[in-house]
Formats: sequence, structure tokens, C-alpha cells
Amino acid sequence: MAYFILASLLLGLTMMQHGAPNIYIFFTFVALLQGINIAAEPNSSALAFEPLGSAAGMAAAIYGTSFLVIGATLGAFIDRLLVDSVMPLAIGYFIVGLVAVILVYSERCPSPFPTPVRVGE
Repeated sequence: MAYFILASLLLGLTMMQHGAPNIYIFFTFVALLQGINIAAEPNSSALAFEPLGSAAGMAAAIYGTSFLVIGATLGAFIDRLLVDSVMPLAIGYFIVGLVAVILVYSERCPSPFPTPVRVGE
């Protein structure tokens, strides 16, 4: 949630300054966002692989490759848009934060399907 709030503030600040915010404030926000990303990503992926047991190595390889390809593609796309302002970067941070919040909170919604009962446990 902190990532999404910071990304929203960065987007709002960038929009108010017409795509050219104060460089010190901009880099402070970017540093905070990157710090959250560096702290959260490895821990969340490790937690996701925990129930996979012996297949966790293969899942980690697929995840790492996907992470690299998707990140490089999105990074190249955003880089091409950074011509006169940093607005595309602020929008990118905002969208990533929004997607993360949607994914986290969609998992917390109650399932319409009953949980199966296992006999003998």
C-alpha cells in the first residue's frame, strides 16, 4: 500500500509540475519506490514458492525469466516515451502500484467456492 501511495503522490506531483518536478523531490520519491521494490519483491516471491516443494527450482527459473523479459520490455517502452518529461515514468510506477494493490486485495476476497474437506487429516 505504501508503494501505491508514494506512486500516486509522485504522479500527482509530476502532473502539477507539467512533467518536470523538482529533481530532488523526484529522486527522493524514486529512491523510496525502488527501496520498497527491492525489499518486497524477493520476499514475496520466496513466499510464493514455499508451497511448491521440489518444483520450486523450476518455478523460480520460469519466474526469473518472465520477470526479466517483462521488465525489459516495459522498461524499453517507457524509455522511448521519456523525451520531454518524466510523466511516463511516474505513470509506470503508478500502474505497477495499482496492479499490485489489485492483486493483493483480490486474493483477500472470500472465494465463492467452498474449501474442499480432506478426509483423514
